Amino acid sequence: MTIDTMTQLGILALSGTGIWLVGRPEPWRRWGYILGLSAQPFWLYMSCTPELWGVAVLTLFCSYGWAQGVWFHWVKPEAVQPETGPPDETKLTSETPEGFVPDITT
Repeated sequence: MTIDTMTQLGILALSGTGIWLVGRPEPWRRWGYILGLSAQPFWLYMSCTPELWGVAVLTLFCSYGWAQGVWFHWVKPEAVQPETGPPDETKLTSETPEGFVPDITT
C-alpha cells in the first residue's frame, strides 16, 4: 500500500466519520471533533505534496475549527451553550395583540 493510498484512506475514515458524528444528536457526537482533528495531518500532507497551497490554507482553517470543537466539547464543556428547540408557537400567538399586522416594508 502506497503512502498516497494510506493518506486517502485516512482522510476518508477519519474525516467522513468525524463529520457524521458531529451531525448526530447523541452525546457521543463530541468524538467527531477528535476524529476530524486527527484527519488534518492527512489533509495537510495531501495538499502540500503536490503544492496545492489553497487547499493547504483551507486545511489550516478547518484544523482551527476542529480544534475549537475539541476545546469546547472536551476541555471546557461547561462553555457550550445548550441547544434550544423550535420556538413555542402558542407563546408567540398568545403575546400577539389582536389585529396586529407587522410592518415588513422596511
